[in-house]
Amino acid sequence: MLNSIHIKSFKSVVDEKFLTKKLTVLTGLNSSGKSSIIQALRMAVRAGKGASPYIRGLGNFPELKSVFTPPGESILFHLTFDDGDFMLGFKKDTYFTNGEFLPNLEYIGANRLGPSSHLPIFKEKGTSYFTVGEQGEFCADFYKNFERVSVHERLRKQGKEGGSNLLRHQLQLWMEEISPNVEFDFTKEPKHDLSHIEINGYRAANTGFGLSYSLPIVLSSLVLSASDELGEITNNTVRTWFEKNKTHTPIFIIENPEAHIHPSGQTALGKLLAKAASSGIQVILETHSDHVIDGIRISAKNNDIDNTDIIINYCTKDEDGKTTVEAIEVNKKGKLSSWPVGFFDESIKNLRELT
Repeated sequence: MLNSIHIKSFKSVVDEKFLTKKLTVLTGLNSSGKSSIIQALRMAVRAGKGASPYIRGLGNFPELKSVFTPPGESILFHLTFDDGDFMLGFKKDTYFTNGEFLPNLEYIGANRLGPSSHLPIFKEKGTSYFTVGEQGEFCADFYKNFERVSVHERLRKQGKEGGSNLLRHQLQLWMEEISPNVEFDFTKEPKHDLSHIEINGYRAANTGFGLSYSLPIVLSSLVLSASDELGEITNNTVRTWFEKNKTHTPIFIIENPEAHIHPSGQTALGKLLAKAASSGIQVILETHSDHVIDGIRISAKNNDIDNTDIIINYCTKDEDGKTTVEAIEVNKKGKLSSWPVGFFDESIKNLRELT
């Protein structure tokens, strides 16, 4: 498991070290450094795979180097795991690594694909990983590979008429927390490199954004934590990826899980991610939703996750524009150790003004 992150001379982060736990929440005002932390993790995993750490469209060294540090200083990411450290450093046109980035990392960004009648199939040959896609674009393909795995016992829901513990049934039950009585049908056409999702008998393009935005999050949570053998699955890439999750705790990063979701669904997602984090995966999420955080707090109170396995890292910028990170803990009753100025206090301000 990833235990801490140390970032130096990267964008608005001058020199910050902060803890990560089974469930780590990144929150704060816009442009306070949350996305920079996620970008650092994504760059580290790319370098760990032997690829260039630079992410297309997000700039190179001159743009990423902090303006608050001396010109000759290097960018440095130092990640501490249970079973070793991984370091990624940059100095002008060169970069170096030290150690191994061992776990699988699944990243779902804020700019998800949305309703679409046709989806691609994951076809990156020569890789040892599998993914639902940064935009959720491989959702149907991902599902078809894992529909027969058994969901972790802590994530199993009981339907009105019983049902099985297999992914295909449990996914349905969890998605009903977002939209009651919703039904999915996944198809895959390998000869045409396409997959499809029908929702309640309609093409996905004729349904709302909320279902398409939440589906990859729910699907990944249930699959990443699954532990049963794959049985008849013969795809070596899928099998290697799945087996690795048993050896090294996978990291699941989500940006804005609340997008396009009703408040009750946002709370349900918070509860799901808390349960997933207590079921063998590490969750790091960036959110602006107090409903998502409420779902996490309720999960701590209900013992669905140990409160000591949760940390909220609140990002702010000082007057100069430098990012600082303040840790907020959750106790057994779901209460927070502190409530900084600007931390989800807008409702109180608005009610005060209305009163």
